[in-house]
Amino acid sequence: KKMSNMQDRLIELNAEIERVISCSQNEIFSDILHGARQRFTKLELKRKLQDEHMKCWMKISQWRAGIINMDREIVGIEADIDTHQTRLNERKAALLQFDRQ
Repeated sequence: KKMSNMQDRLIELNAEIERVISCSQNEIFSDILHGARQRFTKLELKRKLQDEHMKCWMKISQWRAGIINMDREIVGIEADIDTHQTRLNERKAALLQFDRQ
């Protein structure tokens, strides 16, 4: 859900960056950064939008890296479970054999 929201935010930021680039005025109003309409210089708004865009990409990258790390951990845990299950089965067999003697 968070990643989806962040991707939506990236789309909004891209659209606003395109709007700023195509604007011929030196000052421009925008409400995308702070949720309230504010006046910015074209250069300032473009820079702030690009900074916000980069922060969003970094968050998404961190989340994806976390998912990849979790997948790797799961593979390791599954291997540990298999190893422990094998050992447990061997011990059960040894106990059963001991009890038969």
